[in-house]
Amino acid sequence: MNIKEAAKILVLDPIHGAEVIAEELKEFGKEAEIFNPYRESTFRDPLNFDLVIAPVHLSPNFEIVKQASTSNIPFMTHHEAVKEIAGIKNLFANIKVVEVTGTIGKTSTCELIYQLVKDKRVLLHTSSSTRFISPDETLTFPKFSGTPANVLKVMELARRKNLKPDIAVFEVSLGLTGIGDVGVITSVKEDYRIAGGTKDASAVKKAS
Repeated sequence: MNIKEAAKILVLDPIHGAEVIAEELKEFGKEAEIFNPYRESTFRDPLNFDLVIAPVHLSPNFEIVKQASTSNIPFMTHHEAVKEIAGIKNLFANIKVVEVTGTIGKTSTCELIYQLVKDKRVLLHTSSSTRFISPDETLTFPKFSGTPANVLKVMELARRKNLKPDIAVFEVSLGLTGIGDVGVITSVKEDYRIAGGTKDASAVKKAS
């Protein structure tokens, strides 16, 4: 099941980008609902969704995840949703994209990549700052985290400002979305557990 095929979609975790994804889905005419598994245990009605979009770090022990699994509703990660939405909207036409993930060193690696291409118009998004830098100007955006959904938010802001980067460099947490022409994993050192202690962060990054 993919986004194009689904009509009714449940998006989990507004803390990590569910609202951004849901807004994009509504633009496509989808019926999208947001659920916060940290505050609510189960959905108020019987689950009647074609697809559930959940972050890769979400614990499988949350009741809403168990409920959806028991109902045999297909799951998609936030990373996968960002890739499909970007493709549907053709967000990166004529833009070369570099995605950077890893357990440590993501921000500094993004900044180093920028130094290699700074003669171009570069959209640089890290967890420390988001900037559009060209030989003529530098624009600073509001600060956004590296959650994958913020790739869509940053591109939407760039479009509104009519910015036309040659290259976009994105720091993305917990893996690559697959939108990039180049994907970089900086390191798998200082590993940690995610998804309620059921997965290694490094394994998720490498699998992406």
